[in-house]
Amino acid sequence: MSDAFLVVLVVMAAVMAIPPALNGVQGWLRDRARRRAVLAAGRENAGVLLVSTRSFPGATLDVPPAIVTGSVVRCLDATRFTLATIRQAVGGEVRLLSGCVSLARDEALERLRAEARAQGYDAVVNVRFETTEIL
Repeated sequence: MSDAFLVVLVVMAAVMAIPPALNGVQGWLRDRARRRAVLAAGRENAGVLLVSTRSFPGATLDVPPAIVTGSVVRCLDATRFTLATIRQAVGGEVRLLSGCVSLARDEALERLRAEARAQGYDAVVNVRFETTEIL
């Protein structure tokens, strides 16, 4: 092979690698911004108590009971999904997915607190988590 062909091949490989790398950086920056927003919401809704038991001893209801929910649907960008797939094949903890699950859980809790607060509640009982895969 000629040197010119190798140079073209290397340049093409570099150009093809740039968009996924930028996509991964953009996803990371979006997650950081989302984490900051969730923390700010947590400070705003800090007065709402969440418990996983079916009742709260000594609690009195000033407002009629109602169902409150906090749902989040998250997905990975293509770059992080590919890296997570490679890591899964090798074995061990997939930190990219752990971070995504942690952020989604925290965001769901803050949405739950915000909805409870909007309905006039200061506590939520019987808090449960559910995870599912949608494809």
